[in-house]
Amino acid sequence: MIKLVDILKEIDDARGIWYHGSTADIDQKDLDPLYRDSEKYKGDADKQKWSRTGSSDGGVGIYFGKDKQKLGPTAPMQYTGFSSDAAPYTQGFMYEMKLKPDVKVINESALHRVGKNKYDQLRQEGVDALIHGDELNVLNPDAIDYFKKIMQWKIVPALYPSIRGKAQIDQMVTFNDDQELLDYLKKELGDYRLAKIGDKQYYFPTDDNINKAFQYSSERKWFNV
Repeated sequence: MIKLVDILKEIDDARGIWYHGSTADIDQKDLDPLYRDSEKYKGDADKQKWSRTGSSDGGVGIYFGKDKQKLGPTAPMQYTGFSSDAAPYTQGFMYEMKLKPDVKVINESALHRVGKNKYDQLRQEGVDALIHGDELNVLNPDAIDYFKKIMQWKIVPALYPSIRGKAQIDQMVTFNDDQELLDYLKKELGDYRLAKIGDKQYYFPTDDNINKAFQYSSERKWFNV
């Protein structure tokens, strides 16, 4: 049985920091609890960029999670696209949000199954957000004190040391951009040449006395913003 004191603590916790993951670069004015009910969303092939941080891409509300690092179907990180190899995402974002102190929050275990009629009823009752465990569904964008981007991932160049044609995967080095990679190669190899072997790209020193080489790759990397 859920104790009243636990429910009250949960509601009080709603006034802390929450996180939202997305593959879209958005800001506070873009937050619309009815977006997924729109024809624009239904016709959007890349629904993940507007999806909730949970197990359903339908329903009304703006969804947030309590832990930005946690992985799983109800976690904000899931919706940044960072761990998704099946979709061709090239960037993702993590946002931080805090509610205003005077908002009305109620406990609702089915917070991700709010339809339009239920939404209208809750808003008429003055409810601004729903909470259950580590999930929050904001129904009223005006209840948000601030919503800001805090992290972004993007695909960056990387190198693997190569020994006898075999990449040393556990020794990968990542770079913020191509110029940083080229500067690193110059430092490590001096003059070098580029060679393509099959679908792989290698950098070899032109000096036979330097016994090292690198295989080119790419990696997803998070940056604070």
